[in-house]
Amino acid sequence: MQDIMQDRVRDRCAVCVRVRSVGDCVCVCVCGVQVIRETARFVRRGGGQVEILLRVKQSSNPLFGFLQPGHRLHPYYTWIVKQNPQVRV
Repeated sequence: MQDIMQDRVRDRCAVCVRVRSVGDCVCVCVCGVQVIRETARFVRRGGGQVEILLRVKQSSNPLFGFLQPGHRLHPYYTWIVKQNPQVRV
């Protein structure tokens, strides 16, 4: 499970996500977290084929880099996909 903390970074609100499986704390802007959460909900409803389609179509878009398994935010993204839809993350 991840610990989420609010933080201020250079006058921009950021969310720091601690990924215990990796052991790192990664900071990302709030809009990036919103993109990850909405994408995860979309993939949860649509299934694995939707994720593959998004990964291919958005491969050149850095905002969707978290879809790639080697990306530093991919563990956070996969954790959200696996969460119960009733649990607010």
